[in-house]
This record gives sequence, structure tokens and C-alpha cells, in this order.
Amino acid sequence: MIKTMQLEIYYTGGGYLKKDILYHGDMEEIAKEIERDENSLLEYMRTKDEHGEKAFCFQGFMFLKKDIIAAQFTEPTI
Repeated sequence: MIKTMQLEIYYTGGGYLKKDILYHGDMEEIAKEIERDENSLLEYMRTKDEHGEKAFCFQGFMFLKKDIIAAQFTEPTI
């Protein structure tokens, strides 16, 4: 099974990133991976603690944590 989630990130200075993240596996594995990524992003947004890591990696897509001011995971609409 493949599930697509859309990640939108807004950076200071007007930067914007929109990316489809593809998750592979059975429903339970996918749900755990999505939850892990959402929680990782949420923790950073709440604390700005990088835990020594300068970037996120969601399903092989890497992006810097620095200067993120807002982010959202959604299921893309058709």
C-alpha cells in the first residue's frame, strides 16, 4: 500500500515548500511512520530544540529545520 501526505512548510523571509511525501507498507506501518514524522515536527515547533540534528528526513526527503515558522501535514485532495 502507498499513502501520500502533503507537507507544507513556511519559512521566515517568505520561503515556502510544498512536497508530497510517499509512505509505503501496510496500514499499521504507514500510520506509525506518519505519526512519528508529525510528532517530530510538532516537538521541534513547540521547543525549537534540534537535538543535535539540523534537518528532518521524512521518507528520504531532507529539509533544514532552521527558520521554519509554520508547517502542516495533510492528505491531498483530489
